Amino acid sequence: MATTTAVRPLRATTPVDLAATYKLPEPPADPARLAGWEREVRRAAYCANPVRLAGRVEQADKRTGEVREAYTTEHEPTACCSRPAATAAQASARPAPRPTAGTPGT
Repeated sequence: MATTTAVRPLRATTPVDLAATYKLPEPPADPARLAGWEREVRRAAYCANPVRLAGRVEQADKRTGEVREAYTTEHEPTACCSRPAATAAQASARPAPRPTAGTPGT
């Protein structure tokens, strides 16, 4: 599956314009959080209704059995990780079962 890189649309020149044009969540008022908001919006490919995931990923060391946190959404600007809706739908879609020989309709 080919991946695409989201590029900031040219019609929107400010974060407020970007949010209004693409019906995105409102940008934060705090300038320090603006870069994180833009990164999150770009990660979701400017999707107006992205899938928002929240939680954490833990990794276990096979040798020692030690479990450690590898990633958490607590530190994300919106406390979640956004993905474009189409990507999430494709990832969870399962292929339709194939009819077997002798099944009516084949």
